[in-house]
Amino acid sequence: MANKPKQQAGEAGAGTQGAATAATSKDKVSKKGAVRRALRALGKGATPSAMRPWISQQFGIEMSADHISTAKGEILRGKGKKRTAGKGNEAKAASAVGKAAAPSSSGPGPAAGTVSLDDVRLVKDLMGRVGAEPLRSLIDLLAR
Repeated sequence: MANKPKQQAGEAGAGTQGAATAATSKDKVSKKGAVRRALRALGKGATPSAMRPWISQQFGIEMSADHISTAKGEILRGKGKKRTAGKGNEAKAASAVGKAAAPSSSGPGPAAGTVSLDDVRLVKDLMGRVGAEPLRSLIDLLAR
């Protein structure tokens, strides 16, 4: 029974498929999403001037040819996925930083096993004060 309303809605909208798509898609599709869908429908070789009326008709979104061209370029270069994938990657990166910093009792900082720029500056300063050989001896002593 759950499938019947979906089938009926599809059947009822069969004559006005474009209008139904435009009505339901206006609120849900971003401009870049509309360009992405236009590329799927019209092909990668579609020109912005050919995509512009299709986007307007399907989604009711007005875009300049330059805007469409920019979005198309980003999508085809792979940058178009960064918004949705980027959010997941940022969350993963944030959780990885949180996990890496959690075992450290010295507070926020780089993960164990990494060397930060501040660490390098401190070592350089120490080497300038005590010299390379005494610092090397100290490192060897601490490494045991």
